[in-house]
Amino acid sequence: DTGSVEGRFAALGVLSTAAAVSFDAIELPGVGHTLAVGSPASGTIQALQMFVWDDVAASFGARPAMVDTVCGASGANALRFFELEGEVYLLGATQGALSGVMQWNRVRRVFGRMLAITDAANLALRFEAVPDVEIDIHAECLWLDAGLPRDWEFMHVGQTPLIVASGTARGTLLVELDFDMVTGLRGASALAVKGAPTAAGEDIWVAGGADKALVQLNRTCEGVEEPGCLAVRSIFAEQPLSISRTRESEGAGLVQGLSNPRAIERRCDVKYCEDLICGEVCNATVIGGLDRGELECGPFPPTPISYGPAVSPPKCQNVSFVVEAAGTDNELLFMASPRITAEGELQFTLTEMEFGSADFHVSLLDSEGASSPARPLRVVVEPVNNAPTYEVVPQVNGGRDQAVQSLVFARMVSPGAYNELDQSISFVLTNELQLNPTPSNLFLATPNLTVVSLGPNADGLEEWEGRVVWESPPGVTGSATLEFVLVDDGPTDSARGDQSQSEPGMFELIVQVNNAPPRFSFVQSTIEIPEDAGMQVFPNFATGINPGYPNEAGQALTFVLSEVVSLDTVFDPSLLFTQFNISAEDGTLQFDTEVNYNGAYQVFVQLVDDGGTEFFGRNVSDAQNFTLIISANGTMPTWAVLQRDIMLLEQRALVEEVLDGVLGNLSALPEDERDQQLSFLVVENNATFLFVQGPDFDLKGTMRFVLNPHRSGFALLGIRLEKSNGEVGEIQYVTVSVAQVNDAPTLTLRSMIASLESAGPETLLDVAREILTGPPDEDWQRLTFTVRFNTSVSGLFASAPQMDPQGTLRFEVTPELHGEALLWVSAADDGGTELGGANVSATHYARLKVFPNPRVFSVTPRLSAVSGGGVVTIAGIFFGSAYSRDFRAESYGDVAVTVGGERCADVVHVSDVAVTCVLPAGLGRADVVVEVQDGVLTRRGVLEAGVLYSELYLAGLLTVE
Repeated sequence: DTGSVEGRFAALGVLSTAAAVSFDAIELPGVGHTLAVGSPASGTIQALQMFVWDDVAASFGARPAMVDTVCGASGANALRFFELEGEVYLLGATQGALSGVMQWNRVRRVFGRMLAITDAANLALRFEAVPDVEIDIHAECLWLDAGLPRDWEFMHVGQTPLIVASGTARGTLLVELDFDMVTGLRGASALAVKGAPTAAGEDIWVAGGADKALVQLNRTCEGVEEPGCLAVRSIFAEQPLSISRTRESEGAGLVQGLSNPRAIERRCDVKYCEDLICGEVCNATVIGGLDRGELECGPFPPTPISYGPAVSPPKCQNVSFVVEAAGTDNELLFMASPRITAEGELQFTLTEMEFGSADFHVSLLDSEGASSPARPLRVVVEPVNNAPTYEVVPQVNGGRDQAVQSLVFARMVSPGAYNELDQSISFVLTNELQLNPTPSNLFLATPNLTVVSLGPNADGLEEWEGRVVWESPPGVTGSATLEFVLVDDGPTDSARGDQSQSEPGMFELIVQVNNAPPRFSFVQSTIEIPEDAGMQVFPNFATGINPGYPNEAGQALTFVLSEVVSLDTVFDPSLLFTQFNISAEDGTLQFDTEVNYNGAYQVFVQLVDDGGTEFFGRNVSDAQNFTLIISANGTMPTWAVLQRDIMLLEQRALVEEVLDGVLGNLSALPEDERDQQLSFLVVENNATFLFVQGPDFDLKGTMRFVLNPHRSGFALLGIRLEKSNGEVGEIQYVTVSVAQVNDAPTLTLRSMIASLESAGPETLLDVAREILTGPPDEDWQRLTFTVRFNTSVSGLFASAPQMDPQGTLRFEVTPELHGEALLWVSAADDGGTELGGANVSATHYARLKVFPNPRVFSVTPRLSAVSGGGVVTIAGIFFGSAYSRDFRAESYGDVAVTVGGERCADVVHVSDVAVTCVLPAGLGRADVVVEVQDGVLTRRGVLEAGVLYSELYLAGLLTVE
């Protein structure tokens, strides 16, 4: 009900219409927020209802099955949840005006009977929670005779758990929760059974090495019908074991050798008989104990125990622990790895300022070769705040008259371990009130100790140093001892080893006597002189020359020119003075300047003594300056010819050439002529024919020109500097020599040369034409031709081809031979090859063909009448083939035939080997001549008496046969 506070609470619904008399709430593992509500049922019996929160519905829902009614927990007058050793319990009133304690069963998910063992106890005993299938074994109802309580409370008083109940029947009742525990089973490693393993009523002996105990169990549990029940009959231990708050184990001081049991041997003897029923007395012998005496091979005799087992010593053995690394999060954690001595002492050495955890497997090895199961061991080294560290500088030496000084008094300053590098650190002066410097006025204020970061080192980690900052009055020296500590802002829990403060440190701070700087001044601030005035002397220019303190009167003094600064000049100020000196005796200034230098300069001078610089002393004065003004004379700038003789090679083409540094050392214009423009002019040139363009010179002294190709000779160039106002300087000369470079001769060659077979000596004019020895300046050279040839016709030439300087080709073909030859023709002059010249022309090629004359073999018919008129066929070769005529055609013309000197009519060129024609009239024996016209060549073949003109006289008649 929100009541009058509107909107502050919202009703989530009604859980039950029954009146509630008690309730409590808890968050159950795996279930969620749980609410137990008790309400009247019938008579004095109260009904118990359970509700669980539903996040989706945003309300509690009833869970009727969450309470086991076996223990009669059907009603609840007062309810209280409590937790103990990881388990959840519910206190409530039950039937019969009794009260009960119900335990949460995580498997069945109900409140009901008390479980025999908790998960926490089972973890300690067996290293695991109680298995789900075993959780209900030996579970029992737990009743409290508390009447019908109206309220409960659970509390711890020290280590004792208490339940407080208050009600009308018994008032206020205090109940202690004290459960008997089966002790002596930790580290159980040996077992012996009497009879069948599952037989009821049989005994079982279990030895627990961790508890150093022997436990006797029996399978018969009085009043319990469940199978598998084990009842504890007795517990024997070397030292008393707490079974409950009021009960302890037996055998303390009587049994030994139970620290590492490996086996149990049981012996049962008949000891008594009564009414023909004999009983047994059984003893157990534990083998493999590890008493200290056994480790030393010290015998322990069996100890008879009349009421139970007897223990006998094992075979004498030596044992040792084996510790094996299983993993770590810090490989640098240990300087000496963990080991366990035979006495069980764990020993290791930690690396300074390292922390982390390391896991190990530990097993025990005896001299017989047997090894125990490995047990886990974890060593955890928790980080603590390490004290900050530093290396002190025992003596810090400052100097007199240094104003504020900051000097290092501590090096390698660190907040501590590497994980503490983000801590803030500071130095604290601990003897500020007892500083007592000597003299007392040594400091204007208490020195300040600071931490200064040096930035990251090569490993990327920040580094610091400590500095002391102070100021002493002028002229005061002395010393003081400073004591300090270094403090960080890390944890300060000394109980866990935190240290936020370093060890105390101290150093001596000394303000040492040192050298004071000398002093002087100039009597005037400006000096004016003309350009090129020569050596200048100014007596007593420097005054007030003082080495420093009175005790420095014997120091040697020297004036030094420290710097010359340009105020208004085009010249390099560092080259201004050729001589500069100031006398330390009387302050006389002497100097001379560089020729043609002018402008305004500021001259800085310092005075140096020989007192040294120890303890921050100064042996150099503050710089004093004066202004030097040099007025310009207006002279022409100077310059020089740097390359007086220039050697060039004759060019073959128009190419611009650039030569740097021909002229140089051009001085600057005086101050009053800076508006003038300068230029170099070539005013004399005795060989202009050598140049197509230029020569020209720029102010950097670079020469540009284009030579006339194929021209050589010598040129004398006169050069002078000119101002834009027309003023000119003196002429200086540069010689240019252009050396001749021989050019190769040139020519053209006829590509085709024709000749006839058996023509005799041949002289062919103008086979080579346009013959030149080179450019005109090489006309004086003489030429020689070289002719080489190649032919497939062996012995083609009776006289090899040769060519004269006029290009005439001479050769003679061997009679009756014909064919082709390839000619290679080149010309050489006598101009030489010096300076990269060339004296041989390119090689030219020509085809020389020796054409064959036709061959006439026969004429058919050979006989003819004197009147002619008959058609004859002339057989032979070379009448018209491509070889003989140098071209191929479907038909060839220009073929003529004469018979007896008369032309044959209707000449038909049949083929290369046949020609037909109509014979002319003739008489007697007639030669047949075949002529083939090929351009200027006429090829001719003759068959003597090729045709016979015959005459017969029969009966006075002339008959032609």
